[in-house]
Amino acid sequence: MIEQALRDLNPVPDPLAAQDPARAAADLERILTLSRESAPPAPRPHHAHGRRLAVIGVASVIALFLVIGLPWLPWRTASPAFATTPPLLAGELASGVSGRAVAGELDRLAAAAERSTTRGRVGSRYAAWDLTTRVHGAEPVRSAVVPLEVSLDVAGDGSWHRVAVYGRPVAGDLHAADLPAPGEVESDETFAAGRAPRIFPQGLAEDPARLRDQLAAAHPIDRLGTAELFVAVTDLAKEQTPGPASRAALLRLLGEPDDVRSLGRLTDRDGRVGQGFAVDSDLTGLPTRYVLIVDPVTGRLLASEQVLTERAGRLAVEVPAVISYVVFR
Repeated sequence: MIEQALRDLNPVPDPLAAQDPARAAADLERILTLSRESAPPAPRPHHAHGRRLAVIGVASVIALFLVIGLPWLPWRTASPAFATTPPLLAGELASGVSGRAVAGELDRLAAAAERSTTRGRVGSRYAAWDLTTRVHGAEPVRSAVVPLEVSLDVAGDGSWHRVAVYGRPVAGDLHAADLPAPGEVESDETFAAGRAPRIFPQGLAEDPARLRDQLAAAHPIDRLGTAELFVAVTDLAKEQTPGPASRAALLRLLGEPDDVRSLGRLTDRDGRVGQGFAVDSDLTGLPTRYVLIVDPVTGRLLASEQVLTERAGRLAVEVPAVISYVVFR
């Protein structure tokens, strides 16, 4: 409120200074270090009007100093409390390669998936962490990264049993007082047949075009772009592991957009080596890299990550920052 009032009173507003902190800081330093000897001599006032002009001039300089200088004054320079985030994976911010090479690599992975003996299954096991859901009780956990260990079991009649427990902290203050105990239940939910919050059909298509339609039914890929496709692939793996033919179709579908980049070999958070693929997008309003890591033998999704690359907006994190990851087991 004070800063805004001073801005309103500023007789020589400079919007560029407000937009450029470096310029504003330089202006402030110049004002503070200006010596009286270097200033031009002021004419001696001869009447009350001259005195009023001098007072107005001093007030203008003070207002300008306060408008520019308040954000940098010592009592206003306390650093924000940044939340702990996971370490970056080596190579996940690499520039990688794009174009036909990506489609060719994904087609080779699709062929490996078709040869794989790893069958599809409904249900899933994964560890996940997300900046926006790092809550224990009513308070956010800022001091450490505590993943959730999730198990989803789907019975023959279509009913669901989903359990999420806190895992061991993997980064930050591993012994902070506010951390949940490993194994503590975060949620335990049972859904009757027909009432489960299922997003995708169990009978997945085995060609890319039809599979895209199935994914797009809950994820507006055409409107939101390739990043939404990456999100859909992650959400699908949280519900089921597609069979070999559907996995192959999914990989060929990922090879169709021209903004997908191949990152080469990446090691996920469980120490498994896979092929990394990424797309950069401002889907959420902030520049973000979406990363998928695929098993080169089975074509199965090993892990998924989201990384803020340029700025954090109002999120209390330092960029680049991993803001979400999932490791599938």
